[in-house]
Amino acid sequence: MFKGLILPNGSINWDCPCLGGLAIGTCSLEFRRAFSCFHNSDAKAKGSECFSEFSKLTECFSKYPKLYGNKDKSSDNQQSTTATTAIADALNSQT
Repeated sequence: MFKGLILPNGSINWDCPCLGGLAIGTCSLEFRRAFSCFHNSDAKAKGSECFSEFSKLTECFSKYPKLYGNKDKSSDNQQSTTATTAIADALNSQT
């Protein structure tokens, strides 16, 4: 079984432990959409066209504060940063 983030055919391995479980669970659909957008981005500023997907992911996180952190306004940026960091870390681990 292949254990890396990106499969030999270029698709995302959603079972990779490097995703920290974000690809399964309550906000998995939003995470997969945001991650896929970022992974497939050809923009000069990689992922810059994925704002809508990351906004929806952050909204989902804020609906489940016990799973994803605090719900107060000061944590919105923290949640977005956490998701972005998880994606960047996972992608960087493949280089």
